[in-house]
Amino acid sequence: MKSTFVILILAFSLSAFSQKKCNCNNLKTGVFELYENDKKIGLVFRKNNYQIEKYFDSDQFTIGKIKSKKCIFSLKSNEIKKDIDSVTWSLNYKEISAKHYSFIIKPKYLNVDYSYKGEIKKISNKIKNKEVLEIFTKLKHK
Repeated sequence: MKSTFVILILAFSLSAFSQKKCNCNNLKTGVFELYENDKKIGLVFRKNNYQIEKYFDSDQFTIGKIKSKKCIFSLKSNEIKKDIDSVTWSLNYKEISAKHYSFIIKPKYLNVDYSYKGEIKKISNKIKNKEVLEIFTKLKHK
């Protein structure tokens, strides 16, 4: 009986150590490509706990505040324009490869059956888009 218990603990320990550690620190700042069904749909810029999204089918920017704990991010709209903007979203990331992650986003505090899946790829640590940098500067002084 003792040997079975020791074998189970050893097997569990080995499987826990063999699993790949997810490095989600890469997700906190930088520029990312956003994908839906393997199609690039926009860019995400992250800096100073803010996220700015730019979708290719729109000339508008979407701004949100982010908080993170490990690979789970909370996202809430910075400027409330519609009721849906007041929803806090939970993004759960899983690393596919270096700087490439899949995610599932769900409402954090609502009991609804809704989720959205996508992928995000980090393309740069530095933000060079002047318009986006101006937005970050304004957000810093709020």
